[in-house]
Amino acid sequence: LAAEQQNTVVQSGLVMIDMQKEALKNQRKMLDKQDQMLDKQDKMLDKQDQMLDKQDQMLDKQDQTIGAIDKLGSATVIRGAVFMAFLAVATALVANSFWNYLLVFVFVGFFMDGAAIGFSNYFLEIGTAELRPLFISISGTLKFPVYFFPLIGGLVVDNFGYRVLFFANLVLIASGFALTFLLCEPRRGDKECEITYELTDI
Repeated sequence: LAAEQQNTVVQSGLVMIDMQKEALKNQRKMLDKQDQMLDKQDKMLDKQDQMLDKQDQMLDKQDQTIGAIDKLGSATVIRGAVFMAFLAVATALVANSFWNYLLVFVFVGFFMDGAAIGFSNYFLEIGTAELRPLFISISGTLKFPVYFFPLIGGLVVDNFGYRVLFFANLVLIASGFALTFLLCEPRRGDKECEITYELTDI
């Protein structure tokens, strides 16, 4: 009986040891999986760091580009934006494939950003703080006819086709581009810009 009890105890101990070994194996597997997950997380963090570095580089380039454009003056930025609008319509007129037509959206993007930056800065530079609300109000009032352009454009397309509409746009944009050369440049100290300061005294 004593021998059987000893054998039973030994077998129980061996079973316990086997169970502990299995538990250790499972723990090692879990640790290996955790290590793999940590490695993946490290790789993802490295990629995020690389992406952030690229974004920082892009922002630096944008700052340099905006700074270079800003030195040209607001009137020059407006002129360039209007020219981009001309290129957009001209490209849409002659584009014969999808890839060529993508340039239209590139030029439109340049126009929208350039116009937003150019006109807002121009209003800030051309007059005193007292006149800026007046200039902005006049600008908003003069934009009122623009709301009817889609209706007019639709009528032109229905009666004459898209090409006539594009040609008409080219003429209007070319006229606007020519008028941008009449804009005074405050940063150059143009005398024409001084009239805005005289209006403040009236």
